[in-house]
Amino acid sequence: MIFAIEEINKNPKLLPNVTLGYRIYDTCTMPPFTLKASFEFLSRGEDTSSDCRRSSTVSAIVGESGSSQSIAMATLFGPFSIPMVSYFSTCACLSNRKEYPSFFRTIPSDKFQARALAHLVKYFGWTWIGTIRNDDDYGNFGMQAFTETVQQLGVCIAFSESIHRTYHRDKLLRIIDTVRKSSTKVIVAFVAVVEMKTLVNEFARQNVTDIQWLGSEAWVSSQFLSQEKSRRLVSGTIGIAIRQADIPGLREFLMDVHPSMYPGNRLVKEFWESTFGCALRGTDNTTDDVPSTMMKECTGKESLWMTRNELTDVSQYRVTYNVYKATYAIAYALHDMLLCKTGKNRFLQKGCANISSFQPLQLLHYMKTVNFTTKIGENIYFDDNGDPVATYDIVNWQPNAAGGVDIVVVGVYDGSAPPGQEIVIKDELILWSGGQMTVGTVGMH
Repeated sequence: MIFAIEEINKNPKLLPNVTLGYRIYDTCTMPPFTLKASFEFLSRGEDTSSDCRRSSTVSAIVGESGSSQSIAMATLFGPFSIPMVSYFSTCACLSNRKEYPSFFRTIPSDKFQARALAHLVKYFGWTWIGTIRNDDDYGNFGMQAFTETVQQLGVCIAFSESIHRTYHRDKLLRIIDTVRKSSTKVIVAFVAVVEMKTLVNEFARQNVTDIQWLGSEAWVSSQFLSQEKSRRLVSGTIGIAIRQADIPGLREFLMDVHPSMYPGNRLVKEFWESTFGCALRGTDNTTDDVPSTMMKECTGKESLWMTRNELTDVSQYRVTYNVYKATYAIAYALHDMLLCKTGKNRFLQKGCANISSFQPLQLLHYMKTVNFTTKIGENIYFDDNGDPVATYDIVNWQPNAAGGVDIVVVGVYDGSAPPGQEIVIKDELILWSGGQMTVGTVGMH
């Protein structure tokens, strides 16, 4: 988001003579913290940046990530008509304009993801499957939509289990027992990364292998396990992923990040200390509550250009691109308001809005009609429900020569394509669980 804002502020053609500012809150993926941050936004609306004029209200929100958090936030911001653009909340319930009138997103609704996963099951000829879902809004609504669609396609569900990070281990063991007793080895996992990591690790401890996973976008494009574990436990996974994109200039921006550029930023501090295994001078404690006296002191000469990890590997950035698009959507809506653009839904009853002092409802109008093209050529706009066009990568987890796995794009799903033509897959590129080149019969009954 910071990269996008700095890029926008440097662009003389977009919001000329206007500087965007920001404030970032960490809600720890918990709805109570989301509400706390939301109330702070509403009560402390003025920006504390010396570069920005103080205003009485926040212009717009980029967020939230999880659906439960977005529901909490959208419920609060909706009556104030403050636009919010999520980059990772997929619950179909958020398309309800009566409940969430100011909510938009740059990630497709689970209605489309559920449909895509169901058609993948049909495409591969699986008729007997198991399902595991997150026990929250994301998993429950998503799995409900998937079940309705897949059953219409003639697929039977052998078992349906739920998981949540707060569950006791006994619940995990019951899931393992269910999987062991089932005749199907194909499991559709509509879960988040934390739950999937817990689940797979427990499968490993109980020596349950040879599962053919079909994954949702929340985890299937994330390297959440060690390379060795990934190869042994989830190799062959097929799933629906957010479209991958190479954002020009982002890698250089990230590699140049240094704590001196963001003094007092705890996120940068934690990232730096974790990456380089050192303690930043003048801090009381370090990442994971390890006392700074137990770690060497950072020299200040460390450079991200000399590292390689999942945060510096821009080749797999997917959610990041959604954040980028969300930030630009707000900027282009502000730009249209600045130009006093008119359209079929003219909003000029009180004249043109003053960019220095406007009502959230005025910006909301322009959010509904925003239409722009990103630097990589993607056209961005929202439908009447605040949703984008539904497109996904179809990915496959494949063993690599280094002893780990690569997440390889083997096809695409285009929700705007004619019925029957939504899925395009290069079957010859797929490697299945167990290293097979052809789809097995583990999901047929």
